[in-house]
Amino acid sequence: MKRRAALVLVVLILLSGVPGTTLAGTQEEKAGTINPLFKNPLKELSTAEDGEREALIALMEALLNETLNGDIIVSDTMRIRNIHWNGTSLIFQIWWYDNNQPIAMQTYKWENPERALGALRKAKTGETTEESLAKAFTVEPLSTSRGLQIIDVDYLTNDNNGEYVVLYNGGSSTFTASGWYLMDSYAYNNERCWVNETPSIPKNHCYDSFGRDHVRKFSVSLGPGEVRRILVASSSSSAILNNAGDTVYLIDNKGNLADIYSYTGAPKVTVRRISYSPSPPKEGDYLHVTINLDNSGPVNGKGHIELYLDGVLIKKSAVTVYAYHTWEYKMYNVWRATPGSHVLTARFVPDYGGSPSSSSTTLKVSESRPYISGVSHTMLVEKHPIRFHVNVVNPSGNRKDVILKLFVDGVEISRLNSYVYKRWSFDLWWKKPGRGFHDVEIKLYNANGTVVYSTWARNIYVRENSPPEVVRVDLPPFLYSNEWSNGTIVVNDAEGDRVNVSVEVVGRFSFRRTGLYPGYPHRFPLAPIYNHTNCRENVTIRFTPVDEYGKVGETVTKVVPVLTDSDKDGWCNALEWEYGMNPYSNDTDGDGVIDSKDVDPLRDVKVTVYILRAKALDDVDSSIAGHNPADMSLELTVNGQTKTLFLTDNQDDYEKKIIPITNPLVNVQSYAIALTTFDVPDDKEVAIIRFHLYDRDDNGKRTEMDVSPSKGTVAVIHYNLKTGTWSGDDYQGDEEKYFGYGHLSGCGDGSCNVGPKEPDKDLKVYVKYESILEKAKINGEIIDIKTIEGVNDVTVKDGTTAFSIVKPKNLKVARVRLENGTVINVTLVNTYGTDVTSPGNEVVATTSSSSPAEILSNGSMSNDVKTLKGDVKVVTSSGEMPLKSDLVVSYSSADDTPDGEIWFVITTNDADGIPFYREIELNKELEANGFTERFDPSDRKADDMNGDYDGDGVPNSVELFIGKDPAKRDILGISLTVSTEWALSEEDKRNLVYSIRKASDFVYDYTDGYAMITSVQIWDDKRQWDDADVRVHKTKWVIPQTRTELLYKGWPKASIGGYWIKRFSNATESQKHEFHIMMSKKIISAASAFSDQNIVISIGDVDWGKTLGHELGHYVFWLYDEYLDVKGRNYYSIKDYKMNALKMWFGEVPPHSVMNVQFRYSELSWPQDYARFNSTLTEMFKNSVEEHVTEQWKVSRSCWEAFAKFIREEWYITIQPDNLLVHKPSIIPDMPFSSMYVPVTGPYTGVGYFMEVTWK
Repeated sequence: MKRRAALVLVVLILLSGVPGTTLAGTQEEKAGTINPLFKNPLKELSTAEDGEREALIALMEALLNETLNGDIIVSDTMRIRNIHWNGTSLIFQIWWYDNNQPIAMQTYKWENPERALGALRKAKTGETTEESLAKAFTVEPLSTSRGLQIIDVDYLTNDNNGEYVVLYNGGSSTFTASGWYLMDSYAYNNERCWVNETPSIPKNHCYDSFGRDHVRKFSVSLGPGEVRRILVASSSSSAILNNAGDTVYLIDNKGNLADIYSYTGAPKVTVRRISYSPSPPKEGDYLHVTINLDNSGPVNGKGHIELYLDGVLIKKSAVTVYAYHTWEYKMYNVWRATPGSHVLTARFVPDYGGSPSSSSTTLKVSESRPYISGVSHTMLVEKHPIRFHVNVVNPSGNRKDVILKLFVDGVEISRLNSYVYKRWSFDLWWKKPGRGFHDVEIKLYNANGTVVYSTWARNIYVRENSPPEVVRVDLPPFLYSNEWSNGTIVVNDAEGDRVNVSVEVVGRFSFRRTGLYPGYPHRFPLAPIYNHTNCRENVTIRFTPVDEYGKVGETVTKVVPVLTDSDKDGWCNALEWEYGMNPYSNDTDGDGVIDSKDVDPLRDVKVTVYILRAKALDDVDSSIAGHNPADMSLELTVNGQTKTLFLTDNQDDYEKKIIPITNPLVNVQSYAIALTTFDVPDDKEVAIIRFHLYDRDDNGKRTEMDVSPSKGTVAVIHYNLKTGTWSGDDYQGDEEKYFGYGHLSGCGDGSCNVGPKEPDKDLKVYVKYESILEKAKINGEIIDIKTIEGVNDVTVKDGTTAFSIVKPKNLKVARVRLENGTVINVTLVNTYGTDVTSPGNEVVATTSSSSPAEILSNGSMSNDVKTLKGDVKVVTSSGEMPLKSDLVVSYSSADDTPDGEIWFVITTNDADGIPFYREIELNKELEANGFTERFDPSDRKADDMNGDYDGDGVPNSVELFIGKDPAKRDILGISLTVSTEWALSEEDKRNLVYSIRKASDFVYDYTDGYAMITSVQIWDDKRQWDDADVRVHKTKWVIPQTRTELLYKGWPKASIGGYWIKRFSNATESQKHEFHIMMSKKIISAASAFSDQNIVISIGDVDWGKTLGHELGHYVFWLYDEYLDVKGRNYYSIKDYKMNALKMWFGEVPPHSVMNVQFRYSELSWPQDYARFNSTLTEMFKNSVEEHVTEQWKVSRSCWEAFAKFIREEWYITIQPDNLLVHKPSIIPDMPFSSMYVPVTGPYTGVGYFMEVTWK
């Protein structure tokens, strides 16, 4: 317990010589007595003066606190022990000793010691009397023992000797204890271990939950001074005394407490063994020691480890060994070893009063010698001095004189005399190593060279010196003539040698940069270089590296342009003069952007967007058949500027009013239904243009229309101001995934049910709804559509069954012209997210996702295609309204945004339509492709716009506008001469040109962008009739036409390959006059055969242009008809093919090609198409298939295969009957071709807008 030395000293002073502090003095009080510890202080308090009184009260407070807190030694003859609470009072014992032998013990009960503390506090201020103070210190004696006492406890059970309590009779006579008890803390403080009687005595047994008995009843008789052990537990399983500490109570047979013995567990630490490292130690080693400490006691043991070497203390350290633990205690660097035999002893000295423990061992230390611990060397390169870096260790740490020698191939070449203490490094040099393998030895000797301490040996290879290299030379991108400049050079040398570089400016001067370190950039000045030209001269500079040992590396050559550039804008003077710029001003056009950073240095660039046509592909406003004159507006946004264009609602009619000329830019401006110009930054290469199309309603509201081929409705174009081309939602070559350059359509996202590889389809008004009808097996053309707004319910009743569609997403009524000419009404219902109910109001179908067209039949929505005729009743917010409908078709579509499309062209304000930088790049390309013509970026050359520098027949500017390359033959431009049989009126001129333009669009479409009509020369009144490519007749009967045909009935026809024969130099004029395309002003369509009336087409109609496009297939591309078989029979003629003719027409059996029916199809036949057709012929005609193949198949290939061969290869063809050998050159030799080709749906580029027209 805690002891206070100062307090004990004061108590000793107070109690020394006071005879009343004995057992005899305490037995006079029976009912109560003053606490013997405080009796004298209280007595002294009554006579003390103020200062002494205050000190005495403070002393009594300290004594009281000490009493309450633990045991205390009062004097050599008195101790207070076994202090504890019994729940209500403080129990304590006063022991009296004689020469440290207990002679008596008195147990007291103090009911309220806290009251004594309070009384002392009041005594400080005089608030209490001495009588009250004495009363507060009154205690009750409980028992007295003059001799029998507990003097020891054997609580350790890990020795299997049991547990004992040692009793001692400290009296002068025999003491007999009969029926006494021993109890531990568990039993003494446990009510169930006591007999509930008066007086209360312990029970004979008291077991815990583990079956251990905590009460031991015994009887014993001890003579004076006798000691006896009383067995408490015989084994560890019955042990009750806590090894870590407990209290044992001695109770007499009356239940009185005779003695209390409290103890705490004691540690038992021993040194079991000692070890050391390194083992064995050498001279100079630092010794590390490990001491094994074992504490077999129940509590932690504190003490000190003392380490002795040869009986001399060398290290001491405080340690704590935990109870029941073994600890490997380590001590480092305890001693530096010296040679000889030594005794090492480890001794544990406890702090808890136990006996020390020690262990010893003997160690032997051998004498050490210096040795070579390692050798490193520099690169092993011939002529490069090699340094051998030798590490030497001296284990003893004491100075030793040594000699180091270097031997190469047995010959000593270097030596060093020195000394070493603990360790040191030395350098030996081989100054001029030779190339090859060598035996190298380094030997370490003693001071006189007679003893070799250590040897290092290796066989090494000395390699050849590597040449240095110039790894990088940085020069300005160009140098200005006659001006100083700077460059940097980086060298490398495998051996790290410094490098000298010789710099030669070829034809000018030379200089050297010396002592360059490898791997670092080194600057060097470059003296002025004179330019022998007025523009750009490429000057060669050579860099040759040489290392410090004379090894020459490879010369690096750089070519740097030297410019004569007075204004330092990056353009040389000569080019500025050539391109129309000012060589003495770095901003020729004064727009604030220097010429080299300006997208066009000659002008402040502006961008013009031409809208050539805009069309709605859905029913918006009052749409009419085929054209849809929606009243639209277009928002164009460029660089934060937004402009709104109001588009005309009679676009096709407007186009027919234009009489074009030979200037494509003027024609485009004339054709444009709207245009606007934006000023754009001249230092930004790309301008972002956003197209947002709306339909304008009469009430001022707008309906958004989708012109984006991707997600969303707004199309985004990235226009490159330098190249004059654009990308983004429309780009060059996009017909493979989209529908052509210069064309935007909302159908590009698939919303119109037309994909990029569906040759049987075209983008047109109502195409998405015609696709729905097609899936319902209804083939025809939608004339117009009317949308019914605010529909709440649609009911279809056929007399026996009724179906109801609740709140359809939308409802439309379409007038449809079937292929036989019949016109019917079809109700189109979008059932997305709606319920279809049967007559019993049961929901038979719910559509919540997009699906193909479906027909209402038998009360359900399915792909079972059956028409349902009957009365259609529509309930709207305005009431009921009947609809006349021949059948009802349902479909499901989540997106009802109207689709639209726009044809457009974007140009800058460059005079010839081709941007400045594009012309420069085209010149390079023309040169690379072997063409002699060149563009003039200054726009002083008139031919740049209308010229055809690559010779493919298409004007330069037109190729740029349609996404082709003006410097590469990538398209065939067709130039036609046309003569009409009659004198043309102004209206005739417009109509004729319009149809020829549509023919150009048609040809561009079916050739996938490889051909177009670029120019037309037109005569009327039969002028140039014999020379014309196209003869347009006014009447059906013309006598004669050609020498082989006397009567012409007006049916369109063309001479195979006539275009090339007319242009072949070896053909005679009479031969040329026989080859034409014959057209009539009015033509009866082939579709009339399946209609109850003649369908007439004439100039000004699109179908007239398609017919001309069909004839151009014969005339230009050497294609044959595919509606005729090899014997000239018409597949659709009842006379020729009997009942199969109907199957051929309505089953769309012959190849789906413009050379079959140009009004129905817009592509050339392709290999897979022929595979389908020939398979059908086999089913129809079995063994006579060869007689029924198409006229085209006589060349054994589809039209596309024939066209690809025609466009890629040279042809030499013999024309009969004149035996004329005609040469047709290769037009596009690198045109890609695949046998798996499938035509693209488009392209829909409006190439006809760029057709030049010359009126003769």
